[in-house]
Amino acid sequence: MPSLPKGCFALGVALLLSACGSQAPGNAQTPASAPAPAAAPSLAATTQPPAAASATTPATSPDGQLTDSGSGDKYRYAIHYPPLPPAQAPLGAALRALGDRARRDFLAQAGPAAQHPTSAAYPWELTLDFKVVAQTPDLVSVVGQGGAFTGGAHGNPILLTVLYDARAGRTLALDDLFADPAAARRVLADAARADLLGRLEGPQDQRLGSDRKWIEEGTAPTAENYQAFALLADGGKARGLRLLFPAYQVASYADGVQHVDVPAAGFAALLKPAYRDAFATP
Repeated sequence: MPSLPKGCFALGVALLLSACGSQAPGNAQTPASAPAPAAAPSLAATTQPPAAASATTPATSPDGQLTDSGSGDKYRYAIHYPPLPPAQAPLGAALRALGDRARRDFLAQAGPAAQHPTSAAYPWELTLDFKVVAQTPDLVSVVGQGGAFTGGAHGNPILLTVLYDARAGRTLALDDLFADPAAARRVLADAARADLLGRLEGPQDQRLGSDRKWIEEGTAPTAENYQAFALLADGGKARGLRLLFPAYQVASYADGVQHVDVPAAGFAALLKPAYRDAFATP
C-alpha cells in the first residue's frame, strides 16, 4: 500500500489506530480544492504530559457511558466509552487501554503546542467515541472514531476497532477467526478490491478519489491492510464482516473511511470450527 504519511501509526492485533498526518501518501492526489496542509506532529510521542494538565476524573452518565475528559490552557480532550455489562469487563479494560494510549500520546504533544502562537485561537483537541456496533452471544464488535487537531489545515482522523470473544473473554484479530488466515485474507481482498474499483466509475462528482494502483496496494491481502474491521449482525448470529479502510489507505483524505461489507457466505468455509456457529451461513 502507499506509505502512510508522517503521523500515522497502527496499534495491536485486534485494533487499528490511524492518526494520519496531513499529507497524502506518494501516489495520493490532494484534491485541488484542498491546499496542501503543514505536517502535523505524530501522536506517537513518548514524553510525559505537561505538568499544567488539568484532567478530570472519568465520569459515568446515568446510562453507564464513561467519559474521560480534561483540558489545559490550549488543548482539550474527551474520550467516551460505551456501557458494558460486568461480564464484559475485559473488553472494557481493553477499550480503556486504547483510550489511555491515545490520550497520553496527545498530551505528550500538548506542551510544545502551548508555545505555538496560533494555539490559543485554535486549541489542540482530541475526541474519541467508542461504540458497540454489533453484538451476538459469541462476539462483540466495537468501533472507535474521532480525531485529533494538532495544527495544520485539518484534523487527524482516528479509527480503532476491537472484536471481542465474549465466551473466551479476549480480543480477536481478523486472522484469529480463520483456520487459514492467508486464504481468508485473499478472499476478503478480492471482494474489497472489486467493490472499491467499482467506485472509480460513474459521474465525476461521485467517484472515489483514488486510482487502480492505490486501491490494489491498499487492499493487498496482508495482515496490515486488514487490521480494521467490524462485525455485521442483526440478531443471534453474525451475517458478515465490514472491512474498514482509513483515510489514505485506498483513497484520499477527503473521501474519509471507506468500508466494504462481505457476507458470511463468502468466507464461512474458512472459519475456525470454534467460530462457524457464530456466523449465519446458507
